[in-house]
Amino acid sequence: MLLWAVCTITTITPLSAHAAQIAPNPNLSGNTITVSDSDENSVYFSNEGWININGTLNNNHVLLNYGYLYNNSGNLNNNSGAQLINSFSLYNDYSGKLNNNSGATLYNTTRLDNYGTLNNNYDAALLNYGYLYNNNSGTINNSGTINNNLGGATIGILQNSGTINNNSGGTLYNYGALSNNPGATVNNYGILTAALIDNNGTFNYFDGVLNANITNNPTAIITLSGPGTRAVNGNVINYGTFKVTDTIAIYTGSFINYGGYKSDPSTNVFHDLTIESTGYLIGANGDEFHFSGDFLNYSQNSLWNTAQADLFFDTVGTHDVYVGSTGTFTWDDMFLSDGAIVDLKGGATLHVNTLHVFNLAQLTGLDNISYDKIDIEGSASVPEPVTMLLLSFGLVGVAGVRRKFQK
Repeated sequence: MLLWAVCTITTITPLSAHAAQIAPNPNLSGNTITVSDSDENSVYFSNEGWININGTLNNNHVLLNYGYLYNNSGNLNNNSGAQLINSFSLYNDYSGKLNNNSGATLYNTTRLDNYGTLNNNYDAALLNYGYLYNNNSGTINNSGTINNNLGGATIGILQNSGTINNNSGGTLYNYGALSNNPGATVNNYGILTAALIDNNGTFNYFDGVLNANITNNPTAIITLSGPGTRAVNGNVINYGTFKVTDTIAIYTGSFINYGGYKSDPSTNVFHDLTIESTGYLIGANGDEFHFSGDFLNYSQNSLWNTAQADLFFDTVGTHDVYVGSTGTFTWDDMFLSDGAIVDLKGGATLHVNTLHVFNLAQLTGLDNISYDKIDIEGSASVPEPVTMLLLSFGLVGVAGVRRKFQK
């Protein structure tokens, strides 16, 4: 078992690296190399002792670390074509910069601790088979590829207590859980794939692709924003807050909501959505909630407010809708596509200002719905952009729905 506490070494022989090439090679256990200026490695180098970097170390070949490689207040540059292989302890301190540059590869098989700045640049690869900790005050900027797969299996450890920026053009593959800790932030503009995102901090989905199952814990925040489509390809459990702003949010898996879901204003496309007793939805004028599957509402939370938002059932076939246990849940307009059947159940009332259907036979459980006006469509409409998006994500078969004009 490896212990990560700082050990006291009693037989250290200090060796200063005055030449461009760090030496001696190998650096044996008990020895220390201190980089104070600008030095380099241009050979196949093995470290079994300590390397302390206070200046700049450029790795241009292969650097094997079996000991302690500490970037205290300097720059550790892994340059094009080079390989930095960490097999014990790689530590990037608060004011340190670890730059994995274009064409370089950084392998971590044991433990990499980042408290400073880790830049994984364009066309660089960070391959983690051990433990990658982005600690408090640490920042990871990824414009290349980070592949996190402990032991080549489905378990990867990526603990974030700082900031991770997965930039446009960047790819982050995490085969286990990406744990975003309290006070930490993940900003995604690239491709992020994870078996699980366990969010206890802030996760911002600004652009790119997100392939992950998500657990958003109490007090945690997930935001989806910006022009275009933000697709979440995975199942979601929300205990905290989802905030969706000026975008089209598509959830291809199931969504179970114990917390708050706030749309401001956006188009929200769900497959199956379940609102538990503590959960609620907030939507205003211009907000749309689309369903290709079922909508089960067990909410008893008084924060629910969808009186100006619109409700859509976009697909052919039967949609199970539990309208609530008690009270009235109000929406502005409700649209049923041609061939959609909505089976209403529950003890509450679903109230809509205007009901848009092709015929009333599309509704069962009429005791659970009330409406001020009804609009009987004369014929199927050409699918609009949201329906085309549903088609592209495989969430809809043949459907036609007429969207209302903006008020």
